[in-house]
Amino acid sequence: MKTIIFIFILITIITSTPSTCSDALTMQECTSIINGIHECIWYENQCQFKTCQNSQIPCDGQVYQGELCSNTKQGCQSVKQCSDIDNQESCSILKPQGIECYWDQSCIIKNCSHNTKSNCKLTNDEKCIYQNQKCSSINSCSDIFEKSSCLVSQIQGLTCIWMNDRCITNSCKAILTKEECFQSVRNSEKCFFTQNKDDTNYCLSCSQLTEQCQCNQYKLFGCEWQIDSCQEVSCNTYLNEKQCADDKECIWYKPMNKCLTIEEALNNDRACDIYISSQILNICTLLILIILW
Repeated sequence: MKTIIFIFILITIITSTPSTCSDALTMQECTSIINGIHECIWYENQCQFKTCQNSQIPCDGQVYQGELCSNTKQGCQSVKQCSDIDNQESCSILKPQGIECYWDQSCIIKNCSHNTKSNCKLTNDEKCIYQNQKCSSINSCSDIFEKSSCLVSQIQGLTCIWMNDRCITNSCKAILTKEECFQSVRNSEKCFFTQNKDDTNYCLSCSQLTEQCQCNQYKLFGCEWQIDSCQEVSCNTYLNEKQCADDKECIWYKPMNKCLTIEEALNNDRACDIYISSQILNICTLLILIILW
C-alpha cells in the first residue's frame, strides 16, 4: 500500500511540475525549471527561454540558444561577428564563431599586424612571424627574409632552412650532395637524386614532380601519378604479394595478408611475441595455483 501511495505522489509531482518554459505560469515555477537543455527566465510577465536579449548586463561570454552574448550600449545583445561588438572591453574578450577580435576605433577581425613581438603567433588561421621589427603575415618560407626568423619557422607549422642567403622549404631539393640525398627523408618523403645526362642533377622527392611523364620516369623510387599529382607509393598501397615483392623496402606480411614496411612487420612480430609470452606466463601461473590448491 505504501508503495502505491509513493508512486502516486511521485507521478503527481512529475505531472504538476512544468518541464518547459512555456508551461510555467508563475515566476517561482519559471525559475525552478531545470530541463538540462534551455534555461528559463521570467521576463515581461511571462516565462521565456533565456536569450541574450532578455538577459541583464554583465553577460560577456554567456551563450543562450546557441548565440554568444555581449555587453553593448543597448544592453545585452547576441553577436555573430567582431563588428557586432561596440565596446573595447568586450572586443578584447569575446571570440564570435571562434574568431579573435581587435579594437581599433571599432571592433575588427584580428590579424598578424595587431600582434606584438611577444604574442606574434598564429592568428585566425593566419601564420605570423616577427621580422623587420613587426609581426608579419607569411604563407611560405619564401616570405621570410631574416635568418633568425627562418630558423624558428617551425613554430608556425613551416619547416624552413636558411640557404644561399634566403629562406627556403626544407625539402629534398635543399640537399646538395648525392650521398646525403639518398639517406634523407623530408616531410615524410624519401629523397632521391635525378638522373639527367647533363650536370643539372639535384635532390628531390615525388611530390616535387609536377608532370606525369617526369613522375613515371622515377617509378624506381616509388613515384606514381595519382589524382593529378605525383605521389610516393607506400607499402600499404600494394594490394598483392607480387607488387609488394617488387619494392625492396616492403614485405608481404602473411598474418595480416597485407604489404608492410620491413620495420612495421618486425614491430608486429615483436608485439606478437610479447603477447604469446604473456599468455604462456598466465597459463603457467594458473597451473601452479591449481597444483598448490
